Amino acid sequence: MMKFTVSVCLGILLCIHVFAVDITGAIHVDTYAGEPVAGISFEAEEKIFPATAVKASLQYFTAHAYEAQCLLTYTIKNVLIGGGIAYSIDNSAKNIIVPGIGITTAVKLPWNLGFVGSAVLSLAPANLYKAYSFRTNTRLLYSTPNADAFLQYTVKQSAEATGITHGLLFQVEAFEKGVPFTLTLGFGTDFLTATEDNTPVEFEAHITGGFSIITSKAGTYFLQGKVTPLTYRNVDIPFEIYAGTRISF
Repeated sequence: MMKFTVSVCLGILLCIHVFAVDITGAIHVDTYAGEPVAGISFEAEEKIFPATAVKASLQYFTAHAYEAQCLLTYTIKNVLIGGGIAYSIDNSAKNIIVPGIGITTAVKLPWNLGFVGSAVLSLAPANLYKAYSFRTNTRLLYSTPNADAFLQYTVKQSAEATGITHGLLFQVEAFEKGVPFTLTLGFGTDFLTATEDNTPVEFEAHITGGFSIITSKAGTYFLQGKVTPLTYRNVDIPFEIYAGTRISF
C-alpha cells in the first residue's frame, strides 16, 4: 500500500511546475480500523496563467483509504471550475485501486458567504457495474473579521457498494488580527444508510479540534484531531490525529 501511495505522489507531482508552488503536507495516525494506522496526505497548487492553476493532491481518509487527484482549474471573476483525473484507493474493498474523474467548483457569494463543491466518480474497467465508488462534497462558508466557519455535507459510496455514507460537519476557525495563532473546533455526524440486504442504518458522532501556528517566513504548522465518542464501529472511541505544514516556494 505504501509503495503505491509513494508512486501516486511522485506521478501526480510531475504535472506541477517546480516554481512558485503552494504545498500542504501532513502525517496521519488513526484507530478506525481497530488498530493504529499511519498515512500521509499532501496538496500542491501552482498558477500557470493568471486565471489557470494546476492542483495535485493525495487525500487520506481513515483506515488506509486514499483519494488522489490531478486537476486543472480556471477562474472567471468569482467562479472557479476545474476537472481532471482521480484515483480512489478503498480499504473496504481490499485496497482496490479505481481510476476515475474529479471535478471541483468554488463561488464567492455576497454577505461574506462562499460555496465549494467537489466530486469524484471512479469506475473499474474490469467491472463497471459493481466495482465503483463516488464521493460528493458541498461546503457553505461564512467569514467574519475574527473567524471562518463552514457547514459541510458529504456523500460517499465505497468501492464494494456496502452502503452510502452521509456526513455532516460544522467547523469554526477563530483568529485574532496580528496574532500568529488560530484555533479550530467542530462537530459532525456520519451515518451509513441501509443497503439491499437490509443492513440497519448505522450512526456515529465526532468532535474535531486543533490549532495552527503561522510564521511569516517558515510557513504554517498545524496539529488537528478527531475523536468519535459515539460510533457503530467495533472500536472503543476511535480517533485520528494529524500534523503538518503549509509552505510556499
